Amino acid sequence: MVNNVNETLSSENSRNVEISKNSELEKTIEKIQRDLTKANEKIEQLTTENKGIADQKMSTEAENGVLRSDKTLLQESVAVFQSKNNELEKTVEKTQSNLTQANEKIEQLTTANTEFSKPKMVNAQMQQIQITASDGDAKRE
Repeated sequence: MVNNVNETLSSENSRNVEISKNSELEKTIEKIQRDLTKANEKIEQLTTENKGIADQKMSTEAENGVLRSDKTLLQESVAVFQSKNNELEKTVEKTQSNLTQANEKIEQLTTANTEFSKPKMVNAQMQQIQITASDGDAKRE
């Protein structure tokens, strides 16, 4: 009978150990499932954030492409304006040179006219003197 009791106790003890192990395993499984749920939620959150970052990156890259294109157009425009500016500077230099030559020619012509006018002025003065003298002679007669 003692043997029976010992076997029964041993059997009970084994079952209790088994139940205890099962209970521990169930708790561990529940914890793993909670952790797995949290991990899946975190993965979903990070996936959403990564998609947002990827979209922003694509948008930024597109904007950078537009900015690079604008920069290229501006550089081309600057080159055209510099070329036009160089042409205008050459035109201004040529115009200044032509103006200097024209002023020199005007000075030469003014000098020539002055020299040419002197005999005429002397002749005109002489004629005036003669007319005045003639008038005086005519009045005396």
